[in-house]
Amino acid sequence: MPNKPKIAIVGIGRWGKNLLRVFNDISDIALCVHSGKAENESWLRENYPKIPHSTNFKDILKDKTIEAVIIATPIQTHYKLVTEVLEAGKHVFVEKPLSPNLEESKSATALAKEKKKVLFVGYTFLFHPIFQKLKKELAGSTPTFADFHWSKFGTFDEDMRPNLMPHELSIMIELLGAPKSGRVLATEGIFTKEDILATEFTFKDGARAISYMTRVAPAKHKRVTISDGISIYTWQNDELYRAKSGKVECIHKGEIGEPLLLECKYFIECVKSGSSKVHPDGAFSTEVTEAISFL
Repeated sequence: MPNKPKIAIVGIGRWGKNLLRVFNDISDIALCVHSGKAENESWLRENYPKIPHSTNFKDILKDKTIEAVIIATPIQTHYKLVTEVLEAGKHVFVEKPLSPNLEESKSATALAKEKKKVLFVGYTFLFHPIFQKLKKELAGSTPTFADFHWSKFGTFDEDMRPNLMPHELSIMIELLGAPKSGRVLATEGIFTKEDILATEFTFKDGARAISYMTRVAPAKHKRVTISDGISIYTWQNDELYRAKSGKVECIHKGEIGEPLLLECKYFIECVKSGSSKVHPDGAFSTEVTEAISFL
């Protein structure tokens, strides 16, 4: 397949299946590695019968034709897999977070720099077209306050802080910079020890951000409100509003392109160009992990 990098995918859980779907159209998938569960075997044979698959991660490391590896495995496995891939001289796309451990995150970032390989960490919301529009609207201004509200139902098999909080923090850091401090305002467990989480972060020049997250809501809803002291912008689901001088108007409506597809295309272009300026990278993910450590 000309001009399509040869890649491998590790993990075909819920999100791994989405990544496989997207990368199958924009790259040459040489191998898919999974845990060996019978349902994984049957799903791959039914949906992607032409893609070779294995239960041995080492098969990827041995194949010198594979240029990049996509990692969508449980969070606690990220660091080990990322470092092995980098040591094998391959580029990496890993789902957030790079590691919930700050020192591991720093170590993997340094290794990618040493090996001169792309280390991309997946924060899908940063590729949302409405987020990109919001960034353009705020260009040249200084945000002073942000309010985040994210409601959904599930999933309950991972902790909220390393699994869900990075989404909100990635947006905060992209718009406000790395926070100086953070604290928990409220927390509540329903099905697990923590299913509702309210936090506050402070940034340079006195900017503040408040986040409320719940994974026990009956309907999915996402809202980001941010002020620069002149205008107030609200990103709500697939719409962007601007309030200024007592008037509110919708300035963007509807998605233009799937965020995950835009994210994956960006990674492929970075691999093809060998770019050292990939974003979000390991250093960005380290900032997110450090912010979570404040709580």
